[in-house]
Amino acid sequence: MRSSRYAAEGISQVLYATVQVGDRPWYPRDIEAALCGQTGVRQAALISVTDPAIGRRPLAFITIDADATIDIGCSQRAIAPQLSYDLAPLQIRVVSEPPMTPTGKISKANLALQITGAGTAKGAT
Repeated sequence: MRSSRYAAEGISQVLYATVQVGDRPWYPRDIEAALCGQTGVRQAALISVTDPAIGRRPLAFITIDADATIDIGCSQRAIAPQLSYDLAPLQIRVVSEPPMTPTGKISKANLALQITGAGTAKGAT
């Protein structure tokens, strides 16, 4: 099973419908939709990564329009009222182009592997 490989590398929960933050599950789609509702944000993807201080840290990647500028802190504060999560542990990073799957979706597995420096997921682009 693919998820066991990622779990061994500290990247668990990449392929699941939720990411565990503390004792609460987060639904990536909630965060992604809220971020995409911000002016200038084109795409968003949420993963979780190992964090020694809190266990799992939610990490969002966004792409922005070519002519847009983004203030990450303002964007995070702007989406907070739309969500039921405590966004304090959320980190947001801007990427020029996220890795994509052959079907045109953002490859969350490859985003996670880039964070850990492990390269590219087998069979993914």
